[in-house]
Amino acid sequence: MAIFLILSIIFSVMFATCYKIAVHNNCNLQAVNTWNYIGAVITILIFMLIKKHFPFSWLIFAIAVASGFSAYFSTYTFFLHIKQGQLSTSWTIISLSVAFPVLASILIWNEQPSAKQIAAMIIIVFAFILVGKNSSKAVPVSKKSYIYLLIAFFLSGLSAVLYKTISELNMQSFVLFYTLILYSTGMIIGLPFVAAKKTEPYKADIGIGVMMGFSGAVSTIFLMKSLELIPGIIVFPSRSMGNLILTAIISILIWKDKLSISQWIGMTLSLAAIWLII
Repeated sequence: MAIFLILSIIFSVMFATCYKIAVHNNCNLQAVNTWNYIGAVITILIFMLIKKHFPFSWLIFAIAVASGFSAYFSTYTFFLHIKQGQLSTSWTIISLSVAFPVLASILIWNEQPSAKQIAAMIIIVFAFILVGKNSSKAVPVSKKSYIYLLIAFFLSGLSAVLYKTISELNMQSFVLFYTLILYSTGMIIGLPFVAAKKTEPYKADIGIGVMMGFSGAVSTIFLMKSLELIPGIIVFPSRSMGNLILTAIISILIWKDKLSISQWIGMTLSLAAIWLII
């Protein structure tokens, strides 16, 4: 049963790694981001054709379009940030956006937070500060880059809240349809930006973008399969922590990220917060 969860984590790590590969290869980041959504749309469409599952709901369509706007600009601003940032620490910040659905549950759906969730919220504040400290004096990270990371963080959180809305509406059977419209919205937003540049995209832009979209979509599909077999209370923290740890290991070994003691502490606190919050 755990095989689907493991595969979801692996493909999610592949998705995260594509950010750094695109920057390392000096790609056109807007083109890569757009091809990311094109690749995801193709992958989800193929999966829907195989399953012969074509639900439709105008309400889910509207939520998915809003989430698509949020997701597109979240991935693009993260691209802009990672030109200077370290993938290990920056991806940790993005992982902490799991706090947003919990906040929404408290503020919008009037759910009572548990003591663990309150503790997680407090830990996240300290983790955010510690992880954000730049350890490399040779490659300073500009304030502008940190602003891009903050935008990506909040927009990623917004997407998570919109996804949770489907669960609150008891419309989980529309998740695949929601995912298709989300990715399609990102694709439609990105195409005019790429066309406006009036330059042919390089093969690397297309290849990395499609691989990124394929990885993200397949990770989502395996996540849904995992949730059919394993309780969400196990799946979500396991996936978030596995994603965070493997991405950090790859970043340190391949991209030679150098972390300060405060950043190590921040990443450890992040793992604790993710475990507590779900």
